[in-house]
Amino acid sequence: MLDKVKAKKAKLTTLVLLLLTFSVNAQDTHASMRATEAQIDSIIQANAVSKEHAAKFGNLVIQDNGRMKPLNTFASELLRKISGKDEFNGMDANQVFLSMTELTRVWYETPVLKLDWRNDSIKTISEFPKMPLRLPYWIFLMNVEIIN
Repeated sequence: MLDKVKAKKAKLTTLVLLLLTFSVNAQDTHASMRATEAQIDSIIQANAVSKEHAAKFGNLVIQDNGRMKPLNTFASELLRKISGKDEFNGMDANQVFLSMTELTRVWYETPVLKLDWRNDSIKTISEFPKMPLRLPYWIFLMNVEIIN
């Protein structure tokens, strides 16, 4: 009986190690298949909500840090904080907010974060050389080498 348990345990351990090996390889392959900026922009533009519909959505009231405010105020504050602009690729803040909630994975790779490279602490923390003004989120969440 003990031999049967040991044999099953050995088979199960081998199976688990084999599955882990395949999952690690799959993750490496996926990371190298990033979308281009043109592909990202086309996906965002193809799925953009109309300005009229986004304006109606912006009238919803939300609570932010205990304060009640319209969603369009929150969306415009958010867009200005991350990109430094009132609109992004021809879309207003409400459209961008809706798109970010709908297409989270696409926005994860969209170069929208505005960085001030005069700030030495960002250079030190990120360990990046002088870079373009806009970077995607994934750059800061992964240990990735950027090629100019």
